Amino acid sequence: MPPLELPRSHVNELVLDGPHADAFDAITNGREILGLARPTFQIFNSAKDVLSIHPEVGVGVATFGRSDADATLVDFEGVVRQVQASEARFQGARRVFNVFAVGADVTGYPTNTDVIPTGEHGVDNGGTYTEESGYGVVDISDQSSSRVWLGNFDSIARQNGDVFVYSFEMARHDQDGLFGMRIRTGNTLDDGDFLVPLTADFRRYAITATLQNYAGSGGFYCYLGDRRVIGTTALTARIRNVQLERVTGQSNQSAGEYLSIDVDHGVSENGVKYFATQNANTVSANVVSSGEGARLSTVKGYLHEPARTNLVTQSESTTGWIAGNTTVADNAAVAPSGLSTAISVNETTAAGGHYFATPSISFTNAADYTLAAFLKMLGSDSIFQLTFPSSAFGSQYANFDLSGAGSVGTVVGGDAVIESIGNGWFRCAFTATATATVSEGAGVVCTNNNDGSGRLPSYVGDVSEGVYVWGAQCEVGSVCSSYIPTAGSAVTRADDSLEYSNANVPTALGCFETVWRVSWEQLDDDVDTNIWSVEALAAQGGVFVRDENASTYRLDGRFHDGNANVVAFVIDSSIAYQALRIKARWDAARNERNVSVDGTAGTETTYTELSPTDPLEIGVAIERPMILADLSFYDIDRGESWLIA
Repeated sequence: MPPLELPRSHVNELVLDGPHADAFDAITNGREILGLARPTFQIFNSAKDVLSIHPEVGVGVATFGRSDADATLVDFEGVVRQVQASEARFQGARRVFNVFAVGADVTGYPTNTDVIPTGEHGVDNGGTYTEESGYGVVDISDQSSSRVWLGNFDSIARQNGDVFVYSFEMARHDQDGLFGMRIRTGNTLDDGDFLVPLTADFRRYAITATLQNYAGSGGFYCYLGDRRVIGTTALTARIRNVQLERVTGQSNQSAGEYLSIDVDHGVSENGVKYFATQNANTVSANVVSSGEGARLSTVKGYLHEPARTNLVTQSESTTGWIAGNTTVADNAAVAPSGLSTAISVNETTAAGGHYFATPSISFTNAADYTLAAFLKMLGSDSIFQLTFPSSAFGSQYANFDLSGAGSVGTVVGGDAVIESIGNGWFRCAFTATATATVSEGAGVVCTNNNDGSGRLPSYVGDVSEGVYVWGAQCEVGSVCSSYIPTAGSAVTRADDSLEYSNANVPTALGCFETVWRVSWEQLDDDVDTNIWSVEALAAQGGVFVRDENASTYRLDGRFHDGNANVVAFVIDSSIAYQALRIKARWDAARNERNVSVDGTAGTETTYTELSPTDPLEIGVAIERPMILADLSFYDIDRGESWLIA
């Protein structure tokens, strides 16, 4: 009987993955055997439960950089979270962060990182803490008020209303009984008292508390043992795996997976980890039980952005704003951050325009600006407007409908986009070009619920109508980037940088594929044909991959080398906010490269090899945000049919 042979067109589409993939890779070095294809170098793999910038397949050292902590992301529940400096971000994922990794007064790390940071604990009234092998011993036997604590955490940004979960593993040391624990969240108020029933084996416990009576510093302590807790009978205990998490805005506020504080868990910042699964942990009587969470459908991928500046100097406060025939109030509703910091804007009964305008912004003639804000219905009206000052932008404006799934209404003179992030909140963005140089505010405008009423309509207002506003942002550029918080002055978020040294990237013969998701893109839309040109989009910048030999390829649909040889093609504009699967195959011998985006093919007749030794740089000098997932390189030719499969 002759051996079974599969058609080449089918074989080329088969990729080995799963539990035997590593063994396959070790034996074959990622090359083709009987038609099976294994990536030689894979950076992102969205099918994994843990998301990471480190190579999933192949070799290569990831180096990520961003020089400030002004970046944010939207997580799997639509909560806007501020991240650490040098932390790579995965949009739409579940983020777990052990806050103890950046706690105040840290002078070093212990020899055993699964205990607590050296120098971050304190003792009062005879309490002692001694580090042993794999755990710490807490002793509160000396006095009736003996205690051992962690705090004040002044370097941790926090606000009243923040919810924290303090978790730890504890076991008996030399005494049975109940061991007193406490979390203190206000300058004068103790709450979160808990008695741990000590057992021979370590068990994980959690205490949840809401920050209150916070006066800007101090007043935040997690106790490793506190004899003042009523009912304490045991005076010594063993403790390890201490973790503090901010869970503000989360639907499941159970403790997440434990993360050691001096380990990079995949995103270049210690104590942070991103998951593509739900948190299935539960807490009963303060005891944490672990579970296996379901896959998330919200994960978009790795978020990579250029530097941007939020020109709105007060993005979450009414300070400096102008209320035109409106009554405004701070801290009026729960914002996308999970805190009650949203601003309410209610119409007055006056006749005229009803608006809420930002502090003065300097606009420059001929520059593109994007104005964005998180908006939510306050009454029954759902149609609201974003507009720039008429002295520099004329009659340009965009209307947005905040009902249902949200939609863009009438747009005059620019481009607009809306995205629902849940709980009735939408991020609305409007881009327009200035025609003069002025310094004035931009505004959120009520429309009397009329999409056809024009810019800044005049009418008699209704005090029961208005809108909630939060996270206002104005930036130079033709698209909206992720939210940058401000509190008194403009803030610049530094650009993201990501490169891989010593990466075994295919050169002379191979293929690559990726999923690229449009991130806050206003597309160059052709109204007559409802298509947009990827070449035009690419001309504004957006280098995808570049090595030090200046060979470049663009993820935005325009692939070119150092001589700017270009392949251009058109895609239906309905792809906004959808995943684009981009594939390419190249053959140096034939001096040829073929490219496809979601099966729409183009051909380029010149080719420049990538260097196998120079660092592989991702997202170099981009002008627009981008999101990457499932990025793989192959050192085999996967065939013409693979491009459109």
